[in-house]
Amino acid sequence: MILDDFVIIIDRIYNILFVKELDFRTLRRVDRRGVSEYDKDKTTDVLWKIKYKGQFIYIGILIEVQSTNDNTMPIRFLDYIGLFYENQYQSLKMNEKIIPIIPILLYIGSENWNAKIKFHDLVNIPDESLNKFIPDFEYIPIILNDITKEKLTKAESMLTRLLSLNKSESLDDFRELSENIFNLILTFTDKTRQEKYSKHFLKYVQQVLGKKIDQKRTKEIIEDIEQGGDMFFVTLEHLFEDDKKALEDANKAKEKALKKEEKERKAKEKALKKIEKSVLKMLKKGLSVDEIADFLDLSKKEIEKIKKDNKV
Repeated sequence: MILDDFVIIIDRIYNILFVKELDFRTLRRVDRRGVSEYDKDKTTDVLWKIKYKGQFIYIGILIEVQSTNDNTMPIRFLDYIGLFYENQYQSLKMNEKIIPIIPILLYIGSENWNAKIKFHDLVNIPDESLNKFIPDFEYIPIILNDITKEKLTKAESMLTRLLSLNKSESLDDFRELSENIFNLILTFTDKTRQEKYSKHFLKYVQQVLGKKIDQKRTKEIIEDIEQGGDMFFVTLEHLFEDDKKALEDANKAKEKALKKEEKERKAKEKALKKIEKSVLKMLKKGLSVDEIADFLDLSKKEIEKIKKDNKV
């Protein structure tokens, strides 16, 4: 399961030559805390142990999830990596060195990712001699839109399959993708693990839909997942039904507003026609523009326009 997540990442690291020398059969994940104590919700810090040319090495993977473009990403990554290195350095033993960190951006937004990738691209460097004083690194963008839904749903990992939910196009599609994830959860024989990933799944569903499922219902759904997740799908249909009703209400309100606007427009048009008729009648009787303006409380400009429109 863990290997699959890493393979999707490595798939994108095509310029790093050492990847060919890694022995993925020896890959192990080492649990660690978040990179930044001040930004736990935004970052994921994953430490991997793997053999490289016959010896174990450690590689840090820093993953930032984004749904919108952000040109400050190189700066943010620099901040996270700096905090990680500062914390790690304090716990090093004699002759140990800090481990390399590979910054990964996972972009799940619908628009094209066009933010800067290299830190140097954000810095005004008037002379090459300044380059050695400026951090020189880039992050690796993994764009969800570039990965097919089929590839995501066939993955062995929970993380990867969850991403497929972002590609759903309808309630039926969302249901099918959810069933795919349920099938994976049901393969876990460890009940604790099953419950853990069920919670992750429901949390991600709420993020994707922008909806809140109360704690009581969440508990009921988790307990029901073993039986096929009927309660989840009932809840899901209610959530979509709420969206449908909200959309219908919004369309009705919009239609009502348009009707009101059309009614007001016609009333105004009718009033203008009436005024125009009065102006033309007074002009025909020989009244001057000043006299008409004073009598009907109109501006001379308005009267002149009526004359011009009617070629008087």
